[in-house]
Amino acid sequence: MIALHLILMGELIAAMNPEDSWACKWQRINRYSKGVYGILVSGRLPGGVVRELKSRGITYKSRDTSTR
Repeated sequence: MIALHLILMGELIAAMNPEDSWACKWQRINRYSKGVYGILVSGRLPGGVVRELKSRGITYKSRDTSTR
């Protein structure tokens, strides 16, 4: 079962060629896969979701700005 959680994203970067993008290099995501990335995020994933990501070999890096 996959649970969906609402996380508010205020700034996005859509990367077609992350390795060539200055914006991706600036955000240090130029070695990531093509996709859409939330840069300014308010909210955190629940611990169970973070553990599930980790069990699948996916590293979760919180970008939660609501507590700064």
